[in-house]
Amino acid sequence: MVVADVFNHRFYKIYNADESLSCILDRDDIFVYELSVLEEQQEEQVLLALYLRERSHYRDYGSGSSSYGTTLFGHPLLLSVPRSSCSQEALYNLFLQRLA
Repeated sequence: MVVADVFNHRFYKIYNADESLSCILDRDDIFVYELSVLEEQQEEQVLLALYLRERSHYRDYGSGSSSYGTTLFGHPLLLSVPRSSCSQEALYNLFLQRLA
């Protein structure tokens, strides 16, 4: 289990297991992530943060140029992934499963 303070769609602080939670304020957005790590898996796990971004198209009509930017949205996710599953295709499939 991981306890985190999320601010502006980002992890602001991730609390250690032995850390006192008395410093949490009423206005803080605290999330508790329950990570699924199977006991029979002897393989090393990697903790990954997943941020959701929206791509936006901006057009500057004064200069006639356009560009793209990204904006964070939603709440970030934490995933515990076996090190052997860190290929691009495996991570993509794990992220899709988690988002579903």
